[in-house]
Amino acid sequence: MFEWLDFSDVAEDLTKNPEEAYIRSSIDRHYYSLFSSSREYLIKKRNKHYLKIGGRDIHQKVKEELLNPEDLNQNELGEIVDELRK
Repeated sequence: MFEWLDFSDVAEDLTKNPEEAYIRSSIDRHYYSLFSSSREYLIKKRNKHYLKIGGRDIHQKVKEELLNPEDLNQNELGEIVDELRK
């Protein structure tokens, strides 16, 4: 199974090049690393199985779940996801 957190390593490598395309790609990789890891966490650990179904608003649904946490760390993730999407 693909490890979404590996995208963070790729993102870090991309930041070594100061060109705009690399910086933008780095931000995208960080976002998808966080988003996909959070989605898997919510499905596996919080039993939010409805998140398995994609759709246009899946990013919004994950963000909302993270911002309405069962623990405080989850809320922090929601704020980060929200900020990266801007």
